[in-house]
Amino acid sequence: MKQDMNQIITIVKGDIISDWQVDAIVNSAPKTLLGGGGICSTIFKAAGYGMNQQCLMYTGCEEGDCRITNGYKLPCKNVFHAVPEPYKGSKSIKVLESCYKSVMNLARRMEVRSIAFPALGTGTYHYPKEPAAKTALTTVLECIKANPGYFTKIVFVCYDDETKDIYDKLAKKIIR
Repeated sequence: MKQDMNQIITIVKGDIISDWQVDAIVNSAPKTLLGGGGICSTIFKAAGYGMNQQCLMYTGCEEGDCRITNGYKLPCKNVFHAVPEPYKGSKSIKVLESCYKSVMNLARRMEVRSIAFPALGTGTYHYPKEPAAKTALTTVLECIKANPGYFTKIVFVCYDDETKDIYDKLAKKIIR
């Protein structure tokens, strides 16, 4: 049975900490995992003290990888803390791709079937929006196809109209 990617993948404008009715959200985190600017700060504030305490138990995280914590006061069970590198040119896109793959692979191992992603790297880490969106969509789509029937819902949460328009335009080309 062929999966309809348009029923699995949704693109919305909003705030990552809203209730997207998913098992997990993704945080764009620094290597220390101990909070950062932008979206990371918002997620930590909304989750409460427990998330910070749980992140202290890790010894950080390498760029391109991720770690998982509980969601605490957030409207989801878990948070994936993905660590992109600050944008240094086109080679940084491979690190961003690795972040998405790491999240999707860990989700599979942890039995997480639905995930909301922010536009990873496009804020504090200064990735250009279009290449970052293309990386997000193509990498996540590949992971869904590699695990047929497993992932039930992927939401790309865009923080502004410009980002949402870029995701919408690219999705029409990439998701068929």
